[in-house]
Amino acid sequence: MIEFTDDLRQTYVIIKHELSKILKGKIALASFSILLVLIIFMFILNYAVVVDYSFDIKTYLDTASMFFTPAIVIITTLVASGMFSSEYETHTGLLMFTKPIRRGSIFAGKVLASLSFTILIVIVYYGMLSLVTLAYTGELSSLILSVMGIMITYAVGVTGITLLLSSIFKKTSISAAASLVLLLAIGQIISFNYQSMNADLWFSMAYSSKSINTLLYDVSGYAIDGFPTAEFAGAAYADPITSVLVMLTWGAFSILYSYAFFSKREF
Repeated sequence: MIEFTDDLRQTYVIIKHELSKILKGKIALASFSILLVLIIFMFILNYAVVVDYSFDIKTYLDTASMFFTPAIVIITTLVASGMFSSEYETHTGLLMFTKPIRRGSIFAGKVLASLSFTILIVIVYYGMLSLVTLAYTGELSSLILSVMGIMITYAVGVTGITLLLSSIFKKTSISAAASLVLLLAIGQIISFNYQSMNADLWFSMAYSSKSINTLLYDVSGYAIDGFPTAEFAGAAYADPITSVLVMLTWGAFSILYSYAFFSKREF
């Protein structure tokens, strides 16, 4: 019992240390700057595209989430790509392991710190969207919480994959590049090509993230606001519940595999 309590204390120390580095460094500044740019862009886009100055919550959330998907990949890469690889690169792991801190506590602390900040970014972004929605309509929509929930699971999946790559590569630059290429390029290309053939890529992270479209629109053929759905246009659509489970599974298994690499890595 005492040993378990000590492990929790060590994990808390690592979480506090890692979050302090993120919040006091350039990563937090860059992350929140990206969010601010996205919000301003969405505000301008709504006035530039919508001629009659009307505001449709579904279209707004759909567009905002579409631009936020690559943004969360970039932010997660900034946060998590160096979590483990930096220990190999700078040999700071040697300093920590000479003290009575277990590898498991270090690993858990870094994972929880990465997930905490990434989820915070999602909550802040959709919190800002809620304020914009309130300003336009005078009320808040429950759809925002549902869409935010899907994006949180996407962030968990992306964070898990990024941490896995960080545990494999010894250089942060390579880990970051691999994360961006895999999540932004390869994943999106595969998803787009197969989706155009009406293939159900339920196991794909990129495909699962598009379940927001299914949530917002009527998948029976026409969108609620009059636009055709993905299915009507000849492409498969992602089921929200299945997609959430898939993205959480990607995150969980990636974190488990990253621990396997981290626990065997020599510093």
